[in-house]
Amino acid sequence: MNVKSYVWLEHEYPKNSNAIASAVHETLIKFNFGAQIEEVHLFADGCGGQNKNSTMMAMIMYWLTTEAPKNIKKRDIIINRKQYEDIIGQHSKVLKLGAGWDVFDWKTKTDNVLKKPSQWYFKCNESKRFIFLKEKDYVTLRGEVFYKSDMGCAKTIVRKSKKIAQLKPSIQRIGSTLRGDKSSIDSLLKKHYGADWRDNTDLDFYKIIDTTIQKTLLWKLAT
Repeated sequence: MNVKSYVWLEHEYPKNSNAIASAVHETLIKFNFGAQIEEVHLFADGCGGQNKNSTMMAMIMYWLTTEAPKNIKKRDIIINRKQYEDIIGQHSKVLKLGAGWDVFDWKTKTDNVLKKPSQWYFKCNESKRFIFLKEKDYVTLRGEVFYKSDMGCAKTIVRKSKKIAQLKPSIQRIGSTLRGDKSSIDSLLKKHYGADWRDNTDLDFYKIIDTTIQKTLLWKLAT
């Protein structure tokens, strides 16, 4: 199958830029790029917290610099809703966190190596396409505000005296602290599914959340 779905639960790891970048990275390093491929196109929605951020940019630059096949020189991110919906509608391969892929701490390393988005030479939020170009041992980035017109110029966004190869993110531990009121979750599920909602196998996810919050509350009481 050409489509993958990366799955993890809320108690395993937050849905943030580290998780999304790690999932995309896992696909990039394991995909079999042919020797004739020189350009790779990635498209996604414009969510700033997950896709359209410096963490994702840093991961792509790191992959392009240190891990991509030598024949790949260019990377283009396309944010197009129609294409995105078409891909999601196809059958997909499911990879569970910890079993088929890991989360890496791209964000911390990104802050150390890349300039802040406010210091970039183009406006990230207004850009619809991002073009990464590999130039020997470094990568330049160009932001375009139009889908079909190329108006910008490619420059580096790496801090002075830093190199993108210095990222080398570490693997993150699986586990996330959940916030919430256990009683409110239990009451809500009882209201919709009855007092024996825990016997419903379709609600296994909520049983995990309920148990995790209970453990968190007990830990807080103990400390």
